Amino acid sequence: MLKISFSETPAEERWILAGRLGGAWVRELRASWKKNHQTGKERACIVDLKEVTFIDKTGEKLLRALRSEGAQFISGGCYVRHIVEQLKVRRKRKIPNLLASFLVVFLLVVFDATGTRGQNTTVLGSVPSGPASDALVQLTLRDAIKMALSYNLGAIESGQNAQIARGQRLLALSNLLPQLSAGASENVQQVNLGTFGLNGLKIGIPIVVGPFAYSSVDASVSQTLFSYESIQRFRAARTAEQASQLSYQDILDVVTLTVGNAYLRIIEADSRIKAQEAQVQNARALYDRAADQVEAGTAPRIDATRTAVQVHTEEYNLSIARNNFAVAKLALGRAIGLPLGQQFELADTLPYSDITPLSVDDALEIAFKSRGDFRSALDSQKAAAQTLSARKGERYPTVAVNGSYGDMGPTFGNSHGDFTFQAGIRVPLFTGGRIKGDITQAEAELRQRKAESENIRGQIDQDVRTALLNLNAAKEQVEVAKQNVELANESLARSKDRFTSGVSDSVEVVQAEQALASANDQYITSLYNHNFAKLSLARALGVARSSYSEYLGGR
Repeated sequence: MLKISFSETPAEERWILAGRLGGAWVRELRASWKKNHQTGKERACIVDLKEVTFIDKTGEKLLRALRSEGAQFISGGCYVRHIVEQLKVRRKRKIPNLLASFLVVFLLVVFDATGTRGQNTTVLGSVPSGPASDALVQLTLRDAIKMALSYNLGAIESGQNAQIARGQRLLALSNLLPQLSAGASENVQQVNLGTFGLNGLKIGIPIVVGPFAYSSVDASVSQTLFSYESIQRFRAARTAEQASQLSYQDILDVVTLTVGNAYLRIIEADSRIKAQEAQVQNARALYDRAADQVEAGTAPRIDATRTAVQVHTEEYNLSIARNNFAVAKLALGRAIGLPLGQQFELADTLPYSDITPLSVDDALEIAFKSRGDFRSALDSQKAAAQTLSARKGERYPTVAVNGSYGDMGPTFGNSHGDFTFQAGIRVPLFTGGRIKGDITQAEAELRQRKAESENIRGQIDQDVRTALLNLNAAKEQVEVAKQNVELANESLARSKDRFTSGVSDSVEVVQAEQALASANDQYITSLYNHNFAKLSLARALGVARSSYSEYLGGR
Protein backbone atom coordinates (compact mmCIF):
# COMPACT_ATOMS: atom_id res chain seq x y z
CA MET A 1 0.00 0.00 0.00
CA LEU A 2 1.33 3.44 -0.97
CA LYS A 3 -0.28 6.75 -0.07
CA ILE A 4 0.48 9.52 -2.58
CA SER A 5 -0.08 13.18 -1.67
CA PHE A 6 0.55 15.98 -4.17
CA SER A 7 0.56 19.74 -3.66
CA GLU A 8 1.94 22.61 -5.73
CA THR A 9 2.72 26.30 -5.50
CA PRO A 10 4.16 28.67 -8.09
CA ALA A 11 7.61 28.00 -6.63
CA GLU A 12 7.53 24.23 -6.13
CA GLU A 13 5.60 20.99 -6.40
CA ARG A 14 5.76 18.54 -3.49
CA TRP A 15 5.10 14.82 -3.47
CA ILE A 16 4.68 13.00 -0.14
CA LEU A 17 4.86 9.21 -0.27
CA ALA A 18 3.97 6.87 2.63
CA GLY A 19 4.03 3.08 2.64
CA ARG A 20 5.61 0.52 0.32
CA LEU A 21 6.84 1.56 -3.12
CA GLY A 22 6.58 -1.67 -5.07
CA GLY A 23 4.46 -3.69 -7.47
CA ALA A 24 1.26 -2.04 -8.65
CA TRP A 25 1.92 1.07 -6.58
CA VAL A 26 4.92 1.87 -8.78
CA ARG A 27 2.58 2.05 -11.77
CA GLU A 28 0.18 4.18 -9.72
CA LEU A 29 2.93 6.68 -8.86
CA ARG A 30 4.17 6.77 -12.46
CA ALA A 31 0.66 7.54 -13.71
CA SER A 32 0.16 10.24 -11.09
CA TRP A 33 3.56 11.74 -11.98
CA LYS A 34 2.74 11.93 -15.66
CA LYS A 35 -0.60 13.53 -14.86
CA ASN A 36 0.58 16.21 -12.40
CA HIS A 37 4.27 16.88 -13.07
CA GLN A 38 4.93 19.80 -15.41
CA THR A 39 8.37 19.66 -17.01
CA GLY A 40 8.16 23.03 -18.72
CA LYS A 41 7.97 25.15 -15.57
CA GLU A 42 11.15 26.10 -13.71
CA ARG A 43 10.20 25.23 -10.17
CA ALA A 44 11.51 22.91 -7.52
CA CYS A 45 10.22 19.34 -7.42
CA ILE A 46 10.42 17.77 -3.95
CA VAL A 47 9.70 14.06 -3.33
CA ASP A 48 9.36 13.31 0.39
CA LEU A 49 10.29 9.67 1.14
CA LYS A 50 10.45 9.91 4.94
CA GLU A 51 7.37 7.71 5.40
CA VAL A 52 8.38 5.08 2.83
CA THR A 53 9.13 1.69 4.44
CA PHE A 54 10.09 -0.43 1.42
CA ILE A 55 11.29 0.09 -2.17
CA ASP A 56 11.60 -2.79 -4.65
CA LYS A 57 13.68 -2.87 -7.84
CA THR A 58 10.97 -1.36 -10.03
CA GLY A 59 10.53 1.39 -7.44
CA GLU A 60 14.27 2.14 -7.58
CA LYS A 61 14.08 2.34 -11.36
CA LEU A 62 11.18 4.80 -11.17
CA LEU A 63 12.99 6.97 -8.62
CA ARG A 64 16.02 7.04 -10.90
CA ALA A 65 13.79 8.23 -13.73
CA LEU A 66 12.23 10.92 -11.51
CA ARG A 67 15.70 12.09 -10.52
CA SER A 68 16.67 12.44 -14.17
CA GLU A 69 13.67 14.73 -14.57
CA GLY A 70 14.87 17.00 -11.76
CA ALA A 71 13.23 15.50 -8.67
CA GLN A 72 14.93 16.13 -5.34
CA PHE A 73 14.50 13.45 -2.66
CA ILE A 74 14.06 13.86 1.09
CA SER A 75 14.82 10.61 2.92
CA GLY A 76 14.36 9.73 6.57
CA GLY A 77 15.47 6.23 7.61
CA CYS A 78 18.79 4.56 6.93
CA TYR A 79 17.21 2.14 4.47
CA VAL A 80 15.72 4.80 2.17
CA ARG A 81 18.74 7.07 2.59
CA HIS A 82 21.00 4.25 1.39
CA ILE A 83 18.88 3.72 -1.72
CA VAL A 84 18.89 7.43 -2.52
CA GLU A 85 22.68 7.55 -2.16
CA GLN A 86 22.99 4.58 -4.49
CA LEU A 87 20.91 6.46 -7.06
CA LYS A 88 23.36 9.35 -6.88
CA VAL A 89 26.37 7.09 -7.35
CA ARG A 90 24.88 5.23 -10.29
CA ARG A 91 23.95 8.46 -12.00
CA LYS A 92 27.54 9.68 -11.90
CA ARG A 93 29.03 6.53 -13.41
CA LYS A 94 30.28 6.59 -16.96
CA ILE A 95 29.92 3.75 -19.42
CA PRO A 96 33.67 2.89 -19.40
CA ASN A 97 33.51 2.56 -15.62
CA LEU A 98 30.55 0.23 -15.88
CA LEU A 99 32.36 -1.85 -18.47
CA ALA A 100 35.47 -2.00 -16.31
CA SER A 101 33.41 -3.03 -13.30
CA PHE A 102 31.78 -5.78 -15.32
CA LEU A 103 35.15 -7.09 -16.47
CA VAL A 104 36.53 -7.07 -12.93
CA VAL A 105 33.54 -8.97 -11.57
CA PHE A 106 33.74 -11.44 -14.46
CA LEU A 107 37.43 -12.14 -13.87
CA LEU A 108 36.91 -12.54 -10.14
CA VAL A 109 34.13 -15.04 -10.73
CA VAL A 110 36.18 -17.01 -13.25
CA PHE A 111 39.38 -17.21 -11.23
CA ASP A 112 37.65 -17.78 -7.91
CA ALA A 113 35.40 -20.54 -9.20
CA THR A 114 37.87 -23.34 -8.50
CA GLY A 115 38.62 -22.10 -4.96
CA THR A 116 35.86 -20.59 -2.88
CA ARG A 117 32.95 -22.13 -4.72
CA GLY A 118 34.54 -25.58 -4.57
CA GLN A 119 35.16 -25.29 -0.84
CA ASN A 120 31.65 -23.99 -0.17
CA THR A 121 30.22 -26.85 -2.22
CA THR A 122 32.03 -29.48 -0.14
CA VAL A 123 30.95 -27.94 3.18
CA LEU A 124 27.33 -27.63 2.03
CA GLY A 125 27.25 -31.17 0.63
CA SER A 126 27.14 -34.53 2.38
CA VAL A 127 26.86 -38.28 2.00
CA PRO A 128 23.28 -39.44 2.79
CA SER A 129 23.35 -41.57 5.93
CA GLY A 130 20.95 -44.29 4.76
CA PRO A 131 17.30 -44.87 3.88
CA ALA A 132 14.60 -42.56 5.21
CA SER A 133 12.17 -43.70 7.87
CA ASP A 134 8.48 -42.98 8.19
CA ALA A 135 8.92 -41.45 11.65
CA LEU A 136 9.16 -37.69 12.05
CA VAL A 137 12.65 -36.99 13.38
CA GLN A 138 13.00 -34.48 16.22
CA LEU A 139 16.30 -32.83 15.35
CA THR A 140 18.20 -30.95 18.02
CA LEU A 141 21.11 -28.67 17.22
CA ARG A 142 23.48 -31.11 18.93
CA ASP A 143 22.18 -34.01 16.82
CA ALA A 144 22.49 -31.96 13.63
CA ILE A 145 26.11 -31.01 14.31
CA LYS A 146 27.02 -34.53 15.43
CA MET A 147 25.58 -35.99 12.23
CA ALA A 148 27.32 -33.37 10.08
CA LEU A 149 30.71 -34.16 11.61
CA SER A 150 30.26 -37.73 10.36
CA TYR A 151 28.52 -37.26 7.01
CA ASN A 152 29.35 -33.75 5.78
CA LEU A 153 31.41 -33.94 2.59
CA GLY A 154 33.89 -31.32 3.74
CA ALA A 155 34.57 -33.23 6.98
CA ILE A 156 34.93 -36.53 5.11
CA GLU A 157 37.34 -35.16 2.51
CA SER A 158 39.43 -33.31 5.10
CA GLY A 159 39.62 -36.45 7.25
CA GLN A 160 40.82 -38.48 4.28
CA ASN A 161 43.39 -35.80 3.47
CA ALA A 162 44.75 -36.32 6.97
CA GLN A 163 44.99 -40.06 6.26
CA ILE A 164 46.84 -39.33 3.02
CA ALA A 165 49.33 -37.21 4.97
CA ARG A 166 49.78 -40.07 7.44
CA GLY A 167 50.54 -42.43 4.57
CA GLN A 168 53.13 -40.02 3.20
CA ARG A 169 54.79 -39.88 6.63
CA LEU A 170 54.98 -43.68 6.76
CA LEU A 171 56.55 -43.75 3.30
CA ALA A 172 59.17 -41.22 4.35
CA LEU A 173 59.88 -43.22 7.51
CA SER A 174 60.38 -46.41 5.52
CA ASN A 175 63.46 -44.89 3.87
CA LEU A 176 65.15 -44.75 7.30
CA LEU A 177 64.25 -48.22 8.53
CA PRO A 178 65.81 -51.59 7.60
CA GLN A 179 64.31 -53.43 4.64
CA LEU A 180 64.18 -57.18 5.30
CA SER A 181 62.99 -59.89 2.92
CA ALA A 182 63.12 -63.69 2.79
CA GLY A 183 62.27 -66.33 0.21
CA ALA A 184 62.46 -69.98 -0.74
CA SER A 185 62.50 -71.60 -4.17
CA GLU A 186 62.64 -74.96 -5.93
CA ASN A 187 64.44 -74.82 -9.28
CA VAL A 188 64.59 -77.16 -12.32
CA GLN A 189 66.99 -76.11 -15.04
CA GLN A 190 68.54 -77.26 -18.33
CA VAL A 191 71.49 -75.40 -19.87
CA ASN A 192 72.62 -75.36 -23.54
CA LEU A 193 76.37 -74.72 -23.41
CA GLY A 194 76.36 -73.90 -27.07
CA THR A 195 74.74 -70.55 -26.35
CA PHE A 196 77.86 -69.64 -24.36
CA GLY A 197 80.26 -70.72 -27.16
CA LEU A 198 81.29 -73.94 -25.46
CA ASN A 199 80.08 -76.39 -28.11
CA GLY A 200 83.65 -77.05 -29.33
CA LEU A 201 84.93 -78.57 -26.08
CA LYS A 202 86.37 -82.11 -26.42
CA ILE A 203 86.35 -83.04 -22.75
CA GLY A 204 83.38 -85.34 -22.68
CA ILE A 205 80.88 -82.80 -21.36
CA PRO A 206 77.62 -82.86 -23.32
CA ILE A 207 76.51 -79.66 -24.99
CA VAL A 208 73.11 -79.84 -23.22
CA VAL A 209 73.43 -80.18 -19.46
CA GLY A 210 70.48 -81.28 -17.45
CA PRO A 211 67.75 -81.12 -16.58
CA PHE A 212 68.88 -80.83 -12.98
CA ALA A 213 67.19 -79.53 -9.84
CA TYR A 214 68.22 -77.64 -6.71
CA SER A 215 66.54 -75.93 -3.73
CA SER A 216 67.35 -72.61 -2.08
CA VAL A 217 66.29 -70.46 0.84
CA ASP A 218 67.61 -66.96 1.44
CA ALA A 219 67.15 -63.72 3.42
CA SER A 220 68.37 -60.22 2.64
CA VAL A 221 68.56 -56.97 4.57
CA SER A 222 69.44 -53.40 3.61
CA GLN A 223 69.83 -50.32 5.77
CA THR A 224 70.59 -46.67 5.05
CA LEU A 225 72.91 -45.70 7.88
CA PHE A 226 73.00 -42.00 7.10
CA SER A 227 71.04 -39.83 4.66
CA TYR A 228 70.45 -36.25 5.73
CA GLU A 229 67.97 -35.82 2.89
CA SER A 230 65.84 -38.77 4.03
CA ILE A 231 65.93 -37.60 7.65
CA GLN A 232 64.68 -34.12 6.73
CA ARG A 233 62.05 -35.50 4.35
CA PHE A 234 60.68 -37.63 7.19
CA ARG A 235 60.58 -34.61 9.51
CA ALA A 236 58.79 -32.56 6.84
CA ALA A 237 56.24 -35.35 6.27
CA ARG A 238 55.64 -35.65 10.02
CA THR A 239 55.05 -31.89 10.32
CA ALA A 240 52.80 -31.94 7.24
CA GLU A 241 50.72 -34.67 8.89
CA GLN A 242 50.28 -32.49 11.96
CA ALA A 243 49.25 -29.59 9.69
CA SER A 244 46.72 -31.82 7.97
CA GLN A 245 45.23 -32.89 11.30
CA LEU A 246 44.89 -29.24 12.36
CA SER A 247 43.30 -28.41 9.03
CA TYR A 248 40.80 -31.21 9.66
CA GLN A 249 39.96 -29.73 13.07
CA ASP A 250 39.46 -26.34 11.41
CA ILE A 251 37.10 -27.83 8.82
CA LEU A 252 35.04 -29.29 11.66
CA ASP A 253 34.72 -25.75 13.02
CA VAL A 254 33.59 -24.53 9.60
CA VAL A 255 31.07 -27.38 9.37
CA THR A 256 29.73 -26.45 12.81
CA LEU A 257 29.30 -22.84 11.67
CA THR A 258 27.58 -23.94 8.45
CA VAL A 259 25.17 -26.31 10.18
CA GLY A 260 24.45 -23.85 12.98
CA ASN A 261 23.66 -21.15 10.42
CA ALA A 262 21.34 -23.52 8.52
CA TYR A 263 19.58 -24.40 11.78
CA LEU A 264 19.14 -20.71 12.61
CA ARG A 265 17.78 -20.06 9.11
CA ILE A 266 15.00 -22.57 9.69
CA ILE A 267 14.11 -20.97 13.03
CA GLU A 268 14.05 -17.57 11.32
CA ALA A 269 11.88 -18.86 8.47
CA ASP A 270 9.46 -20.48 10.94
CA SER A 271 9.18 -17.19 12.86
CA ARG A 272 8.38 -15.36 9.64
CA ILE A 273 5.60 -17.84 8.89
CA LYS A 274 4.03 -17.27 12.30
CA ALA A 275 4.31 -13.50 11.94
CA GLN A 276 2.88 -13.60 8.43
CA GLU A 277 -0.03 -15.80 9.52
CA ALA A 278 -0.87 -13.15 12.10
CA GLN A 279 -0.73 -10.52 9.34
CA VAL A 280 -3.13 -12.57 7.21
CA GLN A 281 -5.55 -12.86 10.13
CA ASN A 282 -5.39 -9.11 10.75
CA ALA A 283 -5.95 -8.37 7.07
CA ARG A 284 -8.95 -10.72 6.89
CA ALA A 285 -10.47 -9.23 10.02
CA LEU A 286 -10.06 -5.74 8.57
CA TYR A 287 -11.62 -6.86 5.31
CA ASP A 288 -14.61 -8.38 7.11
CA ARG A 289 -15.09 -5.17 9.08
CA ALA A 290 -14.82 -3.03 5.95
CA ALA A 291 -17.25 -5.28 4.09
CA ASP A 292 -19.77 -4.99 6.92
CA GLN A 293 -19.47 -1.20 6.91
CA VAL A 294 -19.88 -1.05 3.12
CA GLU A 295 -22.96 -3.24 3.36
CA ALA A 296 -24.33 -1.00 6.11
CA GLY A 297 -23.65 2.07 3.97
CA THR A 298 -21.24 3.67 6.43
CA ALA A 299 -18.08 3.28 4.34
CA PRO A 300 -17.26 3.59 0.63
CA ARG A 301 -16.66 0.46 -1.46
CA ILE A 302 -13.06 1.49 -2.03
CA ASP A 303 -12.37 0.56 1.61
CA ALA A 304 -13.49 -3.03 0.96
CA THR A 305 -11.48 -3.17 -2.27
CA ARG A 306 -8.38 -1.76 -0.61
CA THR A 307 -8.57 -4.23 2.29
CA ALA A 308 -9.17 -7.13 -0.12
CA VAL A 309 -5.98 -6.21 -1.95
CA GLN A 310 -4.18 -6.21 1.39
CA VAL A 311 -5.51 -9.69 2.19
CA HIS A 312 -4.18 -11.08 -1.08
CA THR A 313 -0.85 -9.34 -0.55
CA GLU A 314 -0.41 -10.87 2.89
CA GLU A 315 -1.44 -14.32 1.59
CA TYR A 316 1.14 -13.96 -1.17
CA ASN A 317 3.82 -13.11 1.38
CA LEU A 318 2.73 -16.10 3.49
CA SER A 319 3.22 -18.40 0.51
CA ILE A 320 6.75 -17.04 0.05
CA ALA A 321 7.52 -17.54 3.74
CA ARG A 322 6.35 -21.15 3.69
CA ASN A 323 8.40 -21.89 0.60
CA ASN A 324 11.50 -20.33 2.17
CA PHE A 325 10.95 -22.49 5.25
CA ALA A 326 10.81 -25.68 3.18
CA VAL A 327 13.92 -24.72 1.20
CA ALA A 328 15.81 -23.94 4.42
CA LYS A 329 14.99 -27.40 5.77
CA LEU A 330 16.31 -29.00 2.59
CA ALA A 331 19.56 -27.05 2.93
CA LEU A 332 20.06 -28.28 6.50
CA GLY A 333 19.29 -31.88 5.59
CA ARG A 334 21.75 -31.65 2.71
CA ALA A 335 24.53 -30.31 4.93
CA ILE A 336 24.23 -32.91 7.70
CA GLY A 337 23.64 -36.01 5.56
CA LEU A 338 20.04 -36.82 6.44
CA PRO A 339 18.54 -39.71 4.47
CA LEU A 340 17.00 -38.51 1.23
CA GLY A 341 13.38 -37.51 1.78
CA GLN A 342 13.57 -37.82 5.57
CA GLN A 343 10.97 -35.66 7.33
CA PHE A 344 12.08 -33.79 10.43
CA GLU A 345 11.30 -30.83 12.61
CA LEU A 346 13.51 -28.76 14.88
CA ALA A 347 13.51 -29.61 18.57
CA ASP A 348 15.41 -26.47 19.68
CA THR A 349 14.05 -22.93 19.42
CA LEU A 350 17.25 -21.20 20.61
CA PRO A 351 15.58 -18.15 22.20
CA TYR A 352 17.37 -14.85 22.70
CA SER A 353 20.14 -15.05 25.26
CA ASP A 354 22.82 -12.48 25.83
CA ILE A 355 26.47 -13.26 26.47
CA THR A 356 29.29 -11.19 27.86
CA PRO A 357 31.85 -10.83 25.06
CA LEU A 358 35.58 -10.90 25.69
CA SER A 359 37.84 -7.94 25.22
CA VAL A 360 39.56 -7.69 21.85
CA ASP A 361 42.97 -8.54 23.28
CA ASP A 362 41.71 -11.60 25.17
CA ALA A 363 39.74 -12.78 22.15
CA LEU A 364 42.74 -12.45 19.85
CA GLU A 365 44.95 -14.34 22.29
CA ILE A 366 42.46 -17.23 22.39
CA ALA A 367 42.02 -17.20 18.61
CA PHE A 368 45.74 -17.37 17.84
CA LYS A 369 46.07 -20.36 20.18
CA SER A 370 42.89 -22.18 19.10
CA ARG A 371 42.33 -21.52 15.40
CA GLY A 372 43.19 -24.69 13.51
CA ASP A 373 43.77 -22.93 10.21
CA PHE A 374 46.43 -20.66 11.73
CA ARG A 375 48.22 -23.49 13.53
CA SER A 376 48.03 -25.57 10.37
CA ALA A 377 49.56 -22.72 8.38
CA LEU A 378 52.44 -22.45 10.87
CA ASP A 379 53.07 -26.19 10.60
CA SER A 380 52.92 -25.99 6.81
CA GLN A 381 55.54 -23.24 6.97
CA LYS A 382 57.70 -25.42 9.22
CA ALA A 383 57.28 -28.40 6.85
CA ALA A 384 58.33 -26.21 3.91
CA ALA A 385 61.49 -25.18 5.79
CA GLN A 386 62.27 -28.84 6.50
CA THR A 387 61.68 -29.70 2.83
CA LEU A 388 64.14 -26.97 1.85
CA SER A 389 66.68 -28.49 4.25
CA ALA A 390 66.07 -31.89 2.65
CA ARG A 391 66.66 -30.45 -0.83
CA LYS A 392 69.97 -28.98 0.35
CA GLY A 393 70.80 -32.35 1.90
CA GLU A 394 70.82 -33.91 -1.56
CA ARG A 395 74.42 -32.68 -1.80
CA TYR A 396 75.50 -34.66 1.28
CA PRO A 397 76.92 -38.21 1.07
CA THR A 398 74.78 -41.21 1.96
CA VAL A 399 76.01 -44.33 3.76
CA ALA A 400 74.25 -47.68 3.29
CA VAL A 401 74.85 -51.38 3.95
CA ASN A 402 73.16 -54.49 2.60
CA GLY A 403 73.69 -58.21 2.89
CA SER A 404 72.11 -61.56 2.20
CA TYR A 405 72.44 -65.18 3.37
CA GLY A 406 71.16 -68.27 1.59
CA ASP A 407 71.26 -72.05 1.76
CA MET A 408 71.36 -73.89 -1.61
CA GLY A 409 71.79 -77.52 -2.75
CA PRO A 410 70.14 -80.43 -4.54
CA THR A 411 68.11 -80.95 -1.39
CA PHE A 412 67.90 -79.06 1.88
CA GLY A 413 69.61 -82.06 3.52
CA ASN A 414 72.54 -81.77 1.12
CA SER A 415 73.06 -78.01 0.88
CA HIS A 416 75.60 -75.36 1.76
CA GLY A 417 75.24 -71.78 2.93
CA ASP A 418 76.39 -68.67 1.05
CA PHE A 419 76.30 -65.00 1.93
CA THR A 420 77.15 -61.50 0.65
CA PHE A 421 77.82 -58.26 2.54
CA GLN A 422 78.30 -54.79 1.12
CA ALA A 423 78.88 -51.36 2.69
CA GLY A 424 79.34 -48.17 0.72
CA ILE A 425 79.19 -44.40 0.57
CA ARG A 426 77.84 -42.38 -2.33
CA VAL A 427 78.58 -38.70 -2.99
CA PRO A 428 76.83 -36.68 -5.74
CA LEU A 429 79.46 -34.89 -7.80
CA PHE A 430 77.50 -33.45 -10.72
CA THR A 431 73.72 -33.54 -11.17
CA GLY A 432 73.28 -31.13 -14.08
CA GLY A 433 71.60 -28.44 -11.94
CA ARG A 434 68.90 -30.76 -10.57
CA ILE A 435 69.73 -30.03 -6.90
CA LYS A 436 69.89 -26.30 -7.56
CA GLY A 437 66.48 -26.45 -9.20
CA ASP A 438 65.02 -28.41 -6.27
CA ILE A 439 66.41 -25.84 -3.81
CA THR A 440 65.02 -22.90 -5.82
CA GLN A 441 61.59 -24.50 -5.91
CA ALA A 442 61.67 -25.27 -2.18
CA GLU A 443 62.66 -21.69 -1.34
CA ALA A 444 59.73 -20.34 -3.34
CA GLU A 445 57.33 -22.75 -1.60
CA LEU A 446 58.66 -21.64 1.79
CA ARG A 447 58.04 -17.98 0.94
CA GLN A 448 54.50 -18.89 -0.12
CA ARG A 449 53.81 -20.70 3.16
CA LYS A 450 55.15 -17.71 5.15
CA ALA A 451 52.89 -15.32 3.24
CA GLU A 452 49.88 -17.60 3.76
CA SER A 453 50.45 -17.85 7.51
CA GLU A 454 50.74 -14.07 7.86
CA ASN A 455 47.61 -13.64 5.76
CA ILE A 456 45.70 -15.99 8.06
CA ARG A 457 47.01 -14.06 11.06
CA GLY A 458 45.52 -10.89 9.60
CA GLN A 459 42.31 -12.71 8.70
CA ILE A 460 41.91 -13.92 12.28
CA ASP A 461 42.36 -10.37 13.56
CA GLN A 462 39.67 -9.19 11.15
CA ASP A 463 37.34 -12.10 11.99
CA VAL A 464 37.54 -11.50 15.73
CA ARG A 465 37.06 -7.75 15.52
CA THR A 466 34.21 -8.11 13.02
CA ALA A 467 32.47 -10.74 15.15
CA LEU A 468 32.64 -8.54 18.26
CA LEU A 469 31.32 -5.52 16.35
CA ASN A 470 28.48 -7.56 14.85
CA LEU A 471 27.58 -9.01 18.23
CA ASN A 472 27.35 -5.60 19.89
CA ALA A 473 25.36 -4.17 16.97
CA ALA A 474 23.01 -7.18 16.92
CA LYS A 475 22.32 -6.79 20.63
CA GLU A 476 21.34 -3.14 20.11
CA GLN A 477 19.20 -4.06 17.10
CA VAL A 478 17.26 -6.66 19.10
CA GLU A 479 16.42 -4.12 21.79
CA VAL A 480 15.36 -1.45 19.28
CA ALA A 481 13.37 -3.88 17.14
CA LYS A 482 11.53 -5.24 20.17
CA GLN A 483 10.44 -1.72 21.17
CA ASN A 484 9.44 -1.03 17.58
CA VAL A 485 7.16 -4.11 17.54
CA GLU A 486 5.43 -2.95 20.73
CA LEU A 487 4.85 0.52 19.30
CA ALA A 488 3.62 -0.91 15.97
CA ASN A 489 1.10 -3.14 17.78
CA GLU A 490 -0.13 -0.15 19.76
CA SER A 491 -0.43 1.94 16.60
CA LEU A 492 -2.39 -0.81 14.83
CA ALA A 493 -4.81 -1.17 17.73
CA ARG A 494 -5.51 2.57 17.73
CA SER A 495 -5.93 2.64 13.95
CA LYS A 496 -8.49 -0.18 14.15
CA ASP A 497 -10.41 1.69 16.84
CA ARG A 498 -10.43 4.84 14.71
CA PHE A 499 -11.60 2.88 11.68
CA THR A 500 -14.35 1.15 13.66
CA SER A 501 -15.50 4.50 15.02
CA GLY A 502 -15.63 5.94 11.50
CA VAL A 503 -12.99 8.58 12.26
CA SER A 504 -10.59 7.32 9.55
CA ASP A 505 -10.71 5.14 6.46
CA SER A 506 -8.97 1.82 5.82
CA VAL A 507 -5.79 3.47 4.51
CA GLU A 508 -4.58 4.24 8.01
CA VAL A 509 -5.21 0.68 9.19
CA VAL A 510 -3.48 -0.84 6.16
CA GLN A 511 -0.46 1.38 6.72
CA ALA A 512 -0.40 0.41 10.40
CA GLU A 513 -0.47 -3.27 9.40
CA GLN A 514 2.42 -2.70 7.01
CA ALA A 515 4.35 -0.93 9.75
CA LEU A 516 3.76 -3.89 12.06
CA ALA A 517 4.88 -6.31 9.36
CA SER A 518 8.05 -4.30 8.87
CA ALA A 519 8.67 -4.17 12.63
CA ASN A 520 8.16 -7.94 12.96
CA ASP A 521 10.51 -8.50 10.04
CA GLN A 522 13.19 -6.36 11.68
CA TYR A 523 12.76 -8.14 15.00
CA ILE A 524 13.03 -11.61 13.45
CA THR A 525 16.08 -10.53 11.46
CA SER A 526 17.71 -9.04 14.55
CA LEU A 527 17.23 -12.28 16.51
CA TYR A 528 18.82 -14.28 13.71
CA ASN A 529 21.67 -11.78 13.40
CA HIS A 530 22.32 -11.95 17.15
CA ASN A 531 22.46 -15.76 17.23
CA PHE A 532 24.61 -15.90 14.11
CA ALA A 533 26.92 -13.24 15.52
CA LYS A 534 27.46 -15.38 18.63
CA LEU A 535 28.18 -18.45 16.51
CA SER A 536 30.50 -16.42 14.26
CA LEU A 537 32.39 -15.24 17.34
CA ALA A 538 32.85 -18.86 18.42
CA ARG A 539 34.17 -19.66 14.96
CA ALA A 540 36.49 -16.62 15.01
CA LEU A 541 37.90 -17.83 18.32
CA GLY A 542 38.34 -21.37 16.99
CA VAL A 543 35.99 -22.97 19.53
CA ALA A 544 32.81 -23.39 17.48
CA ARG A 545 32.82 -27.20 17.52
CA SER A 546 33.63 -27.55 21.22
CA SER A 547 31.68 -24.60 22.66
CA TYR A 548 28.77 -23.86 20.32
CA SER A 549 26.24 -24.81 23.02
CA GLU A 550 27.70 -22.18 25.36
CA TYR A 551 27.06 -19.51 22.74
CA LEU A 552 23.71 -20.69 21.31
CA GLY A 553 22.21 -22.99 23.93
CA GLY A 554 20.14 -25.93 22.77
CA ARG A 555 19.85 -29.48 24.05
